[in-house]
Amino acid sequence: MGYYDLSPIQRKQLYEQMQNNIIRNLKENKADIIMSHASDPDTYIRKNCSLILGRLYNDDEGLRKPISEVIDKLSVSENEKIRLTTVYALGEIGKNNFRAVEQKLEKFLTDSHHSVKNALTGALKQMGEKNPEPVFHWAKKAMNSCNPDMRKRILHGLELRGRSHPEELLPILKNIIQGNPDKKTRGMIVHIIGQISYKRVPGDSAQRA
Repeated sequence: MGYYDLSPIQRKQLYEQMQNNIIRNLKENKADIIMSHASDPDTYIRKNCSLILGRLYNDDEGLRKPISEVIDKLSVSENEKIRLTTVYALGEIGKNNFRAVEQKLEKFLTDSHHSVKNALTGALKQMGEKNPEPVFHWAKKAMNSCNPDMRKRILHGLELRGRSHPEELLPILKNIIQGNPDKKTRGMIVHIIGQISYKRVPGDSAQRA
C-alpha cells in the first residue's frame, strides 16, 4: 500500500512515526532507519524523509551535527534513491542555511545517475526561490568546473527564480554565452530565455515580447 493509498489521518500518523524514528536514529548515532526511508520504493516516503531531515536541521540546533554526519554517509551510498533523497534534504536545509550545504552539494556535481542529477535541479529550484543570493553565487562557480550535462541542469535549477526575477539570471546567461558554451548549454539558455522573455526587467522601458 502506497503513501497516498492511506487516509489523511493515517498519512499524518505515518509522518509523525517517521519523524520520531528518524530523531531516535540520530540521537543513537545510527542511520539504518533513515537509510530505509531514503531508499523506499514509494516516492512520497522518500520525500517525507528529506522534508523531515531538512526541517529538523533548521528547527533543532542540537540535531544539526548528527544530521550533517548522516548526510555525509548517505551521500556516498551506492543506492541512487538514497543519494537523491539526500540531495532533496540538502535542498530543504539550503532554503534557510545554504552555507551548511554548499560543499556537500559539490559531491553531486559528478554523479552519473539521471535521477540524482534531476534531484539537484529540483533542490536548486527550491533553494533559489527562497534563498537566491548564495545559491546563484554557488551556481556560477559550480558551472565553471562541472561537465556540460550538469551545467545544463544547474541552469535549469535557476530558471524558477529567473522567471520572477530575470534581472538576477540574465547576467549569468550573458556570461555563459560569451564563453562559447556547448550545444546542451546553449539549448538550455534558449529554453530559459523563452520562459523569462515576457518578464519586465528593472530598468527596461518596455514589456518584453
